[in-house]
Amino acid sequence: MKVPSYMISSYVGRRVITPSQRDVLFHAFSQRMNIIVCGNLGVGKTTFLNAIANELHHMGGHVALVQNFNEFSFRESAKIHPIFTFNSPISDFNQALASAKTGIVINELEAGTSKPLLLALRRGRKNVHFGLSSCSDADHALMRFALLSKTSFNEVPHLIDLVIHLELDSHNNRKIHIKAVDGFDEKTSAFILRDFDSLTDSIKAAS
Repeated sequence: MKVPSYMISSYVGRRVITPSQRDVLFHAFSQRMNIIVCGNLGVGKTTFLNAIANELHHMGGHVALVQNFNEFSFRESAKIHPIFTFNSPISDFNQALASAKTGIVINELEAGTSKPLLLALRRGRKNVHFGLSSCSDADHALMRFALLSKTSFNEVPHLIDLVIHLELDSHNNRKIHIKAVDGFDEKTSAFILRDFDSLTDSIKAAS
């Protein structure tokens, strides 16, 4: 049976991700990790976030979609409740953040959502996934998150677990890189990142 294009496993058939990377992502979802999905414009960030939202729902969780959810596609049986859009009261977003059972998928993090999200992450909120455009790599995405949220680089590794960077290779094929966020090196002013492309790596990080 063909896997729908809006599910993570379909990316394996299209050779965008490897089977090992798929297993890593499923493990990350089950561990409720906080994940940034980034890349330059046109690499498929929104489509990938769409797939994440479907997987979270498929795993039995509630999902709240934030901003431009009308771009997403779901199974007809999906009961995903978009309770916050760009023009909705921020109180709706805070309500979604307060529900520990709800996975949060933010199409593109912006100033209006970054502050309440930061406060929730500081309180230990997990299972948050959000996009950042115009990022050349994982380090760039983490710096953009810090600047947008007006927090220190040192705090970011305590809030974000993984960065998924999408890119187009020289043949215009989509590829992803999964990086674990281990810390921030003040001497080099760069985040300490680790390749996270196998389930062995993810299990070691969780232990």
